[in-house]
Amino acid sequence: MPDQESPVQQGREAILDLTLAAFKDCPNPVVEAHANKLVDAFESAVRDDEADAFNRQPILRHCLHPGCLREFDMGASLGGGPVRESWSSKGWKQIRPTVATGYICPDHASLMDHHRPSWDRQADDRVVLRCACGWGSPVACWQGYAVAAWQDHLLAGEGDRKGLA
Repeated sequence: MPDQESPVQQGREAILDLTLAAFKDCPNPVVEAHANKLVDAFESAVRDDEADAFNRQPILRHCLHPGCLREFDMGASLGGGPVRESWSSKGWKQIRPTVATGYICPDHASLMDHHRPSWDRQADDRVVLRCACGWGSPVACWQGYAVAAWQDHLLAGEGDRKGLA
C-alpha cells in the first residue's frame, strides 16, 4: 500500500499548484518565492491549530477511591470552566503525601477524612500502614501490598457506613 500524503503535504502541493497556475506568466523565481510564502503561511497556520488543539485538551484527574470513576479537568480548573459539567473540580480534595498522591472526589472526601493513611515504622524497623481510624495493615514487605490492604479497608469502611457490610 503506497504511503498516503499528510493533509499538510496535500495542502502544500495544492497551494503550489494554484500559485503556479495564477502566476504562470511571471518569471520562475518570483512565482517560487510567492508560492513559498503561501506554503509557509499555511504550515504555520496548521502548526498553530495543532498547538491550540493540544492546549485545549482536558487534563483529567481521577478519584483515588478504589472503584470510583469520577474525574475532573485540572486544566480547566486552573484557567476557566470545564468542557463538561461532570469534569468540574468543585468539592475535590488533594490527598498527599503518603500512600497515594492525587485527588479525592466530593462523594468520598468525608470517608478519606476518617481513613487518611500514614506509614508507621515499628521498633523492629518493619513498616505498616496505619489508618486514622486505628486500622493497621499487615507488615509491608512490599508497598503495594499494604496499599491494597488499605484500599480493601476503605471499601469495607464505606460498606459499614452505608449499612452494606
